[in-house]
Amino acid sequence: MLVLSTAVYHSWPIGMVIAAPITSVRRGLEHHVPIGAESGLHRPSFVMPEFTRAISVQRLARQALGAAPPDVVDAAERWLSYLTSEPVD
Repeated sequence: MLVLSTAVYHSWPIGMVIAAPITSVRRGLEHHVPIGAESGLHRPSFVMPEFTRAISVQRLARQALGAAPPDVVDAAERWLSYLTSEPVD
Protein backbone atom coordinates (compact mmCIF):
# COMPACT_ATOMS: atom_id res chain seq x y z
CA MET A 1 0.00 0.00 0.00
CA LEU A 2 1.01 3.60 -0.52
CA VAL A 3 0.18 5.86 2.42
CA LEU A 4 -1.24 9.13 1.10
CA SER A 5 -2.35 10.86 4.31
CA THR A 6 -0.35 13.73 5.74
CA ALA A 7 1.52 14.20 9.01
CA VAL A 8 -1.34 16.42 10.21
CA TYR A 9 -3.82 13.57 9.68
CA HIS A 10 -1.44 11.17 11.46
CA SER A 11 -1.25 13.51 14.46
CA TRP A 12 -4.97 13.10 15.12
CA PRO A 13 -5.82 10.55 17.82
CA ILE A 14 -7.78 8.26 15.48
CA GLY A 15 -5.02 5.73 14.71
CA MET A 16 -5.73 5.62 10.97
CA VAL A 17 -3.90 6.29 7.71
CA ILE A 18 -5.30 6.90 4.25
CA ALA A 19 -3.71 4.48 1.79
CA ALA A 20 -4.00 3.16 -1.76
CA PRO A 21 -3.30 -0.53 -2.37
CA ILE A 22 -0.57 -1.74 -4.72
CA THR A 23 -0.83 -4.67 -7.13
CA SER A 24 1.76 -6.43 -9.25
CA VAL A 25 -0.87 -7.21 -11.91
CA ARG A 26 -0.69 -4.92 -14.94
CA ARG A 27 -4.30 -4.26 -15.94
CA GLY A 28 -3.49 -1.63 -18.57
CA LEU A 29 -5.49 1.07 -16.78
CA GLU A 30 -4.22 4.61 -17.27
CA HIS A 31 -4.88 5.61 -13.67
CA HIS A 32 -2.81 2.76 -12.17
CA VAL A 33 0.47 4.46 -11.24
CA PRO A 34 3.66 2.47 -11.91
CA ILE A 35 5.89 1.90 -8.88
CA GLY A 36 8.83 -0.44 -8.58
CA ALA A 37 12.33 -1.15 -7.31
CA GLU A 38 13.05 2.54 -6.64
CA SER A 39 10.43 2.26 -3.88
CA GLY A 40 11.79 -0.93 -2.33
CA LEU A 41 9.46 -3.34 -4.14
CA HIS A 42 10.75 -6.60 -5.57
CA ARG A 43 8.91 -6.36 -8.90
CA PRO A 44 7.13 -3.79 -11.04
CA SER A 45 3.81 -2.86 -9.44
CA PHE A 46 0.97 -0.36 -9.70
CA VAL A 47 -0.77 1.93 -7.19
CA MET A 48 -4.57 1.67 -7.50
CA PRO A 49 -5.98 5.06 -6.39
CA GLU A 50 -9.59 4.00 -7.01
CA PHE A 51 -9.37 1.70 -3.96
CA THR A 52 -8.00 4.33 -1.53
CA ARG A 53 -9.37 3.94 1.99
CA ALA A 54 -8.66 4.58 5.65
CA ILE A 55 -7.06 1.72 7.57
CA SER A 56 -5.91 1.22 11.15
CA VAL A 57 -2.25 1.85 11.92
CA GLN A 58 -2.34 -1.52 13.67
CA ARG A 59 -2.41 -3.14 10.21
CA LEU A 60 0.88 -1.49 9.22
CA ALA A 61 4.35 -2.98 9.56
CA ARG A 62 6.37 -1.53 12.42
CA GLN A 63 8.53 0.33 9.95
CA ALA A 64 8.13 1.29 6.31
CA LEU A 65 9.17 -1.38 3.84
CA GLY A 66 10.08 1.26 1.28
CA ALA A 67 9.46 4.81 0.18
CA ALA A 68 7.85 6.01 -3.04
CA PRO A 69 9.55 8.82 -4.93
CA PRO A 70 7.68 12.15 -4.95
CA ASP A 71 6.58 11.77 -8.59
CA VAL A 72 4.78 8.50 -7.78
CA VAL A 73 3.01 10.04 -4.77
CA ASP A 74 2.09 13.12 -6.81
CA ALA A 75 0.65 10.96 -9.62
CA ALA A 76 -1.41 8.85 -7.19
CA GLU A 77 -2.73 11.98 -5.46
CA ARG A 78 -3.56 13.60 -8.82
CA TRP A 79 -5.53 10.52 -9.95
CA LEU A 80 -7.33 10.37 -6.60
CA SER A 81 -8.29 14.01 -7.07
CA TYR A 82 -9.59 13.29 -10.60
CA LEU A 83 -11.63 10.38 -9.25
CA THR A 84 -13.16 12.27 -6.32
CA SER A 85 -13.56 15.90 -7.43
CA GLU A 86 -15.87 17.62 -9.84
CA PRO A 87 -14.21 20.07 -12.24
CA VAL A 88 -14.43 23.68 -11.11
CA ASP A 89 -15.28 26.29 -13.76
